[in-house]
Order: sequence, then structure tokens, then C-alpha cells
Amino acid sequence: MAVHPLRPGDPRAIGPLRIEGRIGQGGQGVVYLGEFPDGVRAAVKVMSGGIDRSFAKELAAARKVDEFCTARVLLADLDHDPPYVASEYIDGPALSAAGPLRGAALTRLAIGTVTALAAIHRAGVVHRDFKPGNVLLGPDGPRVIDFGIARLADATATTGHPAGTPPYMAPEQLSGGAAGPASDVFAWGSTMVFACTGRPPFGADTFAAVAYRILHAEPDLGDLPEPLRSIVARCLDKDPSRRPSARDVLLELLGEPAAEAEALSKGARAAAGPAPVRRRALLLGAGAAAAAAAVTGGLLWRARPGEGPATGRGASTSTAGAPGTGGTSQGAAPSPSTNPPSGSGAPASEPPDSGAPGSPTASPDPSGTPASDPTSEPPAENPTDLAIAVETALAVKPLADLAFDGGLDQSSFNARAAGRVRYLPGATYSGASSDFAVRMNAAEIGAADITVLWRDGADRGTYLNGRKTAKLTKDWDLYVTMLVAMASVGVVLDLVTHTSRIDRAGRRYAGGLSAAAAPSSLREALLRISGLEDDRLKDTRLVWRLELDAHNRPSLAELTWRMPIENEQLSSTFTSHYRDWRDGTIAPPQ
Repeated sequence: MAVHPLRPGDPRAIGPLRIEGRIGQGGQGVVYLGEFPDGVRAAVKVMSGGIDRSFAKELAAARKVDEFCTARVLLADLDHDPPYVASEYIDGPALSAAGPLRGAALTRLAIGTVTALAAIHRAGVVHRDFKPGNVLLGPDGPRVIDFGIARLADATATTGHPAGTPPYMAPEQLSGGAAGPASDVFAWGSTMVFACTGRPPFGADTFAAVAYRILHAEPDLGDLPEPLRSIVARCLDKDPSRRPSARDVLLELLGEPAAEAEALSKGARAAAGPAPVRRRALLLGAGAAAAAAAVTGGLLWRARPGEGPATGRGASTSTAGAPGTGGTSQGAAPSPSTNPPSGSGAPASEPPDSGAPGSPTASPDPSGTPASDPTSEPPAENPTDLAIAVETALAVKPLADLAFDGGLDQSSFNARAAGRVRYLPGATYSGASSDFAVRMNAAEIGAADITVLWRDGADRGTYLNGRKTAKLTKDWDLYVTMLVAMASVGVVLDLVTHTSRIDRAGRRYAGGLSAAAAPSSLREALLRISGLEDDRLKDTRLVWRLELDAHNRPSLAELTWRMPIENEQLSSTFTSHYRDWRDGTIAPPQ
């Protein structure tokens, strides 16, 4: 599938690269097809938000990864505005859009991808988001991409805010532990099951169901053949200490002992072979490529294909934007990534940004539907447990009555809304996770009936006073943006999983974090409704409260945005009351 044409507002050049087209877009930014002045083509990932600069040591290690079944970084400039990373352009589909694989093709894939992991780990780097979308099937064999990018764009360290894509996350990531090489091995095992069967071993439905199975259930290996089946089973052990290393897996697949450097070379040679045929249309296009982290603090460098990384050639004079978050791949359609840290405390006051990791509690199996609606035990203050409990409860009864009240402090931008909201189970944690049908009364422009409907995250339709509109007026667009961002249950759950410490008293939960570290959908909404520049978010803070009913469904969600102005602090509050959760849908106005 051809690279997509550039859109209005897309850059025509990034650094020395001429931009030729758009490959795709994910939570970390947009990936473009670029060309250097000498004609070398590259995939250019332009990072949204900013870059956390505290991981320079690990980023420096990333550029030392040997070229064994990985896509090389050609140029990176973290001081450019916006920051970008340019990598080899790989002409081939992602594994997520090919297969299922059998026989020699599956063996080559297994050897090639674990060779890449062994090389990555030998350089002291952890991938953190290994999945089918981050494996490209090039003409010379599989290539692993995006190693290091998840942490590069994640402003909270490994133990406080792990990156990942739920069906391929390890148990320790879901329970708030550190992501290490063993986590990558677990993800590799899940990816091999997908490559053979077309589905991950713990399912790919709602986050709650997938997380429960990863933590408590045995993997479904399908018809994965031996000897790969036994190797993958060990890689999917719940205990990271019992999983083999990537090097051990590679040596076992090669069937002979060897020195590590020799094993990597043998693995790369064994992985080379024809790429499998495509199974379905590629969402982001053939030729998607890597954008791996590979620079330290203000250095700009470039490496040519076949050469080692170049040394620094000077520092950029531009500055990066505010810190952001991200975590989707470039080689396949963006997948929701969930980042659940953990903590504990008591909600007497706003908690600090970080706390001691807690332990997850066992959750009821979310795959079944209870015959009655008994009172549920309140979830622990662990972010993962809290999000799983709420999503599990809403999977059965997703529709509620809504009363919303919110706006900007010391301004006329305020509104109230009353009507219905429906959570869409399995949707990405974002504003696209809830349908709305409300009567909104805006202080500046009056009242209107608003209906917002979504399907699989794509806008199904916005209705103003019963009439579908392709584009709202600027004023109504800002009010609807506020409603969707502040009252969507998915945004609330996303905020929960971004918070490193949660305080709890009974069924009341509270947390706080820098606005610059908030979910991207919430950051974008705050910037739009306030008119602030992106770099101002780092000076502001979000504090939230969540109250659950006896069945772990939200009854109140309150978000306060605190902004220091000279010697004052403005506090803008957005409050959503939910009641009478039930089954049902929201239909378009007739």
C-alpha cells in the first residue's frame, strides 16, 4: 500500500530531510517518509509533546545495538522543535498485517526476532513494547523496530509508569513492577503465538479481561508446533525469574552452543528469507520503518546504512516542547497502550507524584456476566486493579445518566450538561471511549442538544439540535471538546493509570500529577479550551477524585486543574455525576 499523501499542516522538511509522504500516526507522533539530500530514504518519527531528557544514558546505549535484525537509526535530534528520529525505511508489512505463519517462515521469524532482542539486551536496552506491530517483514528477513522509543517519550521512569500494549504486556508490568529484559521475553512469546495463530495467547478484547488472564490464567498456545511451543511456554511464565533470556532462547532455536557474538550472526543469517504474503490491507502502508531512540542530550548525529553511528555534528539551537507521553508502533495500526503504575496512601490531602509500589489484588474473572448485581469489594488503590474493576463493572452495564458542570476559573467559559453517557467497552482510553446525548447550557452561547457517537474510535457523528454536522462552530466545538474530555469514563481511567500514587478511603479515590504528564487526549483538550501554549502545561497540575458505587461503577469524577498566575493560583473544576448504570445504547437523533 502506497505511502499516504501529506495533509495540510504537515511539514515539508524536517532537519535535512525532505518529507515525501505520511506513513502513519500513533500516540507518540506522526511517522513520515523522508529523503536525505543524497537520496537515502528514511522513516521519520516526529515526536508529539516533548522528550524526557533524564534517560540520556539509556538512549546512548540504544545506538550501540548491533545491526542484527533491527532497523538502524540514521539521524536523531532531540533538541529540534519538534524532536524527531529518522530510521531505515523497511520495505515490508508489519507482522500484525501478515500470516499466520507456518514451517520455515515461522522458524525464521522466531530466530530473527529473538536475535534482535538478544542484541538489544546486550546493549543494555529494554524494548518495553515488543509486539507484532513492531516487527516488520523486510525482504531480507524480520526487523524489530521502536526499541527505546516507549521510554524516550515516557516522562515517568520504568517502575512508575511502564509502557506497553496490553495483550503483550508481562504480569510485572501490569502490577506496577519494573519492565526488564524478562518482560521483553514474555512479549516475544506472546508475539510468536500471534504469528502462528493470528491471536495473542491471552486474548485481545477489553483491557480488564486481558489483564486478568495475563495475571491469573494460562496462555492459549493454539497449534503452535514443537519445539517452539515448549520454548514459548517457558517465556510466558508468570515469574520473570523463571523465564529464559533472549540469548538462551536463541541458542536453543539454533540447536547448538555458541558464543554470544557468533550466535547473533548465526541468528541473523538464519532469519533471512522471503517475507510472507499479506493477510489483509496494511493500515499504515508498506515500508513502515523504525524510529528507535539513539541520541544523548543535545547531540545531532547521523549514521549511514552499513556504517556505525556517527559522532555528534553540533547542537541544535531550538528547544523541545513540554514533556509528553506515547507508546504506539509505526509498523501497524496504533494500538492502545496502557501504562499502569501503582501506589498506596490515604486521601487526606493531594498525594505526591510517586509512591511505593503496591501489590495487585485478585479480580473476578471479567469474561463472565453475573446473573445478579451483588455488591462488590472496592478495588485497591493500585491503578491497575482500580481500572480493571471499573471497566469490568461497566462491561455489563455501560449506560448512565450524566450531570456535568465545568469550565475555566475567572472566565465566562462555563457550561452545564445533563443527559446520558455510554461507555464503550474495549475502546481506547480516550475521549472516543464514550457516547453522549445531552442538553448543554453554555454560559456564552446558550443551550443546545448535543449527541456525540463513536465507532471503534472513529467519529461516527456529532449532532447539534438533532442535525448531523461535519464541523461545529468554533464556540460549540470548544464546549463539546470539554465535555468529551472531562466526562468520558475512558479519560478518567486513563488518568488513573497515569497516576503514580493513588489515595483511597473506602470507595473514594484521589490522585494528582503534572498536567504535562496527563493522557494526550486530556492535554490536548486543556490546551484547546484555554488557548495556552504547550510549554505552559508543565507549570500546571491536575488533581482528580473518583467515587465508586457499591458495584464499582463511577458515581462521581471530579478533575481540578491548578494553574499558578503571578501570586495567585487559579483552580478550574470539572465535575461529572453518574447514576443509574444500566444496559443500553445511545442512538442517533431521529
